[in-house]
Amino acid sequence: MPIVVFFLILAGAIAVAILYPHLRILALGVVALFGSLAAYLFFGDYGTPANQGQRISVDELVLEDVTFVQDNRFDRLQGRVTNTSEAYRLRDFDVAVRLFDCPLPDAERSACNVVGEETGIARADVPAGQTRPFDAVLGLSQLPALKGVLVWDYEITSTRATE
Repeated sequence: MPIVVFFLILAGAIAVAILYPHLRILALGVVALFGSLAAYLFFGDYGTPANQGQRISVDELVLEDVTFVQDNRFDRLQGRVTNTSEAYRLRDFDVAVRLFDCPLPDAERSACNVVGEETGIARADVPAGQTRPFDAVLGLSQLPALKGVLVWDYEITSTRATE
């Protein structure tokens, strides 16, 4: 919603500059002010702490009931995540998923062919010491036909957190 308000004010200032020549200086000042604000927010580090990715280690997250869901448009990794950190709030985490074509469901990974790899972002807002559901969208839509059984595994690769 704030983005819509921002662009409405910007569009209104441009319209005033075009329709009312005697207010053109004021309207262009508003455009310059909002343009500068947009550039600062877009190109600056506003709201992104430098050590945001180092606050919660991968080992401080516990994933439960993780399922791989295949859909017509996107594949998803869903489940529950517990933030065992005592001080920081988890904002999101990256999860890497690897799909295998295995002859049997319990076959060694060395006997399987890798048929897909993708990394997704699970946006889960989890306060310290709490559990929430997560959902990571994966772009694995072009999988080959399987000769055996689809087996998958996952790994958390990074986290982002705030105080």
